[in-house]
Amino acid sequence: MIRRLKSKDKLNFLDFCLNKDKDLKTINYNFSNIVKRSGVCFVYEANDDFRGILTVDKRQYVEILADTFKIVDGLLRVLVWNQNCDVYWELPKDYKFKFLLKKYKFYFVNEKDGKIITRRKYFKRIK
Repeated sequence: MIRRLKSKDKLNFLDFCLNKDKDLKTINYNFSNIVKRSGVCFVYEANDDFRGILTVDKRQYVEILADTFKIVDGLLRVLVWNQNCDVYWELPKDYKFKFLLKKYKFYFVNEKDGKIITRRKYFKRIK
């Protein structure tokens, strides 16, 4: 199940982050900053444990912590449907789920320090 991160999820969040890579930006965030100041934060939850986290910071940069294709795909799908402005995704050149960029219409913007910066434009939907 994918849902928004809530303030009561602090223990699950810290447990999930401590088991992941220490070099990701999300580990440097303070939990309260993510809940209160982050534009968007979604979690993929299974059996009351976090399996993936997607955050969008104030600069509209996407960060994803997830291990499997299914989780990354689900989190990106939720991001696309809840998007209300252009978003950017900075990822390493050897990212294993790079093929999802085309599926969700992320386009190349720049390359720096061995990382690729992509952008997804916001398209207003007719209701």
